[in-house]
Amino acid sequence: MRKIEYNDLLISSLIGKIHQGDWIDVEQLFFELLIKNQSKITELNRGIEQLGEKLKEYLRSLRYTQLGNTQSLTLVDRMFDPLYNESSEVIHDEMKPVLPDKTLLLNFNYTPALSILLGETMYLGTDILHVHGSIISQKPLIFGYGDDSHPAYVDLENKGNNALMKNIKSFHYSRGFEYHRMLAFIESSEYEVFIVGHSCGLSDRVLLKQIFEHIKCKAIQIFHRQGIPNDFQDRHINVSRHFSDKLRMRKIVLPENLNTCFP
Repeated sequence: MRKIEYNDLLISSLIGKIHQGDWIDVEQLFFELLIKNQSKITELNRGIEQLGEKLKEYLRSLRYTQLGNTQSLTLVDRMFDPLYNESSEVIHDEMKPVLPDKTLLLNFNYTPALSILLGETMYLGTDILHVHGSIISQKPLIFGYGDDSHPAYVDLENKGNNALMKNIKSFHYSRGFEYHRMLAFIESSEYEVFIVGHSCGLSDRVLLKQIFEHIKCKAIQIFHRQGIPNDFQDRHINVSRHFSDKLRMRKIVLPENLNTCFP
């Protein structure tokens, strides 16, 4: 087992900002350091890859068998109620509720937690897709930066140095069929998006922009964290960054709903 080298540029920078960081911030920090320190790309790539390996090791060490508690199951029911309850407030074209015939849970969590939570209560026509990989798989987790619309990205691309692009998420989706299965789903029919737990940071822009701005996306419901002031607004602002068409954003992002929250 390899040890993380703390004299590494990424690791040392992360430790300096650890009081304000989460994993989205790690990926954002990697890209910011990459832009400013292109001559140290080998060191930066090593750092982000070591973090991905250590994250996978840590997540594999956790126990997921005790997740089915009452609070967790209540959250799951709350998530699915607007999807399958005919009296829900979900807004569709012409303001008419339409029950979905299939649901895709696009899971950015690398663990089996969601599958265990749902268990035998999984609704018919529901599929879970680990779009960034799974700790159960032998493949590396997709862990890096995913905004190829950033102004600095074109400059990196034009350098002609493949090492600069090595840990950009766009080039990791080809490790499996998950990304293309997601594309097939959004191309198949009109859909709505329920965002639960994802901060919608810029490190996933390449994926989220494709989902949110797709012509078949009819509504976006943001679940906000219970008890945190302005959490809905913060998440709404994050979602807005993935839209080039702000008029469409305002049309399809649904208003804050006190019932759509999570602990």
